[in-house]
Amino acid sequence: MSKEKFLLKAKEIAEFIKEASKNERFLLFSHYDADGLTSVGILSSALYREGFPFQVRIFRQLEEDFLKEVKLFRDGVIIFSDFGSGQLSLMKKHIAKDRRIVVLDHHTPEDVELDNVYHLNPHLYGIDGSTEISSAGIAYLVAKYINEENKDLAAYAIVGAIGDNQDKGKQNSLIGLNQEIITKDAIEADVLEISKGFTIFGRETRPVHIAIEYCTDPYIPEISGNRNNILKLLKELGIPIKDSEGNWRTLASLSTEETKKLVSALISHMYHLGASSDEMRAIVGTIYTLKKERKKSPLRDAREFATLLNSCGRMSKPELGVAIILGDREENYRAALNTYNTYKQQISKALSWLYENRNKIEEYSHVQYFHGGRKINENIVGTVASIALSSRLVKPDKPLIGFAEGDDGTIKVSARTVSRLIKVGVSLAKALKAAADEINSPYVAGGHDIAAGARIPKGSEEKFVLAVNKAIKRQLEEFKQRAGK
Repeated sequence: MSKEKFLLKAKEIAEFIKEASKNERFLLFSHYDADGLTSVGILSSALYREGFPFQVRIFRQLEEDFLKEVKLFRDGVIIFSDFGSGQLSLMKKHIAKDRRIVVLDHHTPEDVELDNVYHLNPHLYGIDGSTEISSAGIAYLVAKYINEENKDLAAYAIVGAIGDNQDKGKQNSLIGLNQEIITKDAIEADVLEISKGFTIFGRETRPVHIAIEYCTDPYIPEISGNRNNILKLLKELGIPIKDSEGNWRTLASLSTEETKKLVSALISHMYHLGASSDEMRAIVGTIYTLKKERKKSPLRDAREFATLLNSCGRMSKPELGVAIILGDREENYRAALNTYNTYKQQISKALSWLYENRNKIEEYSHVQYFHGGRKINENIVGTVASIALSSRLVKPDKPLIGFAEGDDGTIKVSARTVSRLIKVGVSLAKALKAAADEINSPYVAGGHDIAAGARIPKGSEEKFVLAVNKAIKRQLEEFKQRAGK
């Protein structure tokens, strides 16, 4: 397997789409997070530019009930983006064999082959789909092969990759195909600029103290969500929050000396609270700027853009995110900003709740977990788990599982771990799927090695955690056995 074969498959799918457009419409189904919204936005843009008819639907996950809904669309080519690879057996069960299907996904795939499915997943070609390319990047490659003029859409693929936390390179940079092809294309199309600076959301748009107050990734205990402490810190450092004309200052407007002082103070604070060097450095890094977006707009910074899209999806308003990617910068954009504010407030409250209730974090030999119940919105429990782990609100030596109760009475499961554990054999996607099978959950489980999710019946949480613990223990033991050979 190779990158060349992966790219050839992308080209093959692009050719299929162009041929199918002569007689059929396209039905686009995608996930509601930033990567899912950018991937469907890229595909929608490419199809719209060619005059190909299409419809868009966004789901929280490709669960069995949603596949039954997909089945109701009786004609048209079905395109799944940012899910589908882990639901191939369900497709086989619910969608007729004569339907033509395209799956563009970067999650761990099921070992199932379907003759009527054009399946493009980096894992099938020896490429790490959790770090080297996201579904937005896959959608972009197909769009580029549909028409070379779609290179400007590479900027949105960057947003999708960053939204899926693929900025794992040196100084929070992108790696793999994200860097080798997509970033290069975006720069050539003059839609992207790369620099170094604060990676805190709102660096160009929010007053300094507000940006730091709302900073949740990394979450800085006693600073994030605490305006009084932030204002006190800035005063001690001699950093004014307004300029000589009375305008609010932003992180981007600070002088080099002020930036150094603030970075040093924040890192010192995190150090005394036990943060690792990697976590402390997370507040600064590589900045990806979308050059065609208006200055002082949150859409100009790729991380801010991704967070805005995530807020739309997770606050049940994904259509706002798709509209923005398609070019709407008026009413839908203003609504998205309001949605984002609600989203960040919910995350801040959830993290504060978890910080104040750290005694409720339970541990087993190989996993730890918390149950947010109805205190944490099921749509943000994964984000909360990620931030809690990266900011050391919990121990980083074991995978973290977060539970939250959904409106339908089921339990949303989100699991996160660190790269070090992946290197010694841990795969959360496989562990959660094994656990779901063991408790006979009727819902979908899957994802990546480092981040995965599931949905389980209420009341089965304890059995599920025990099953995950057992699966991870087995993975670590099997890795040791292989390493010892």
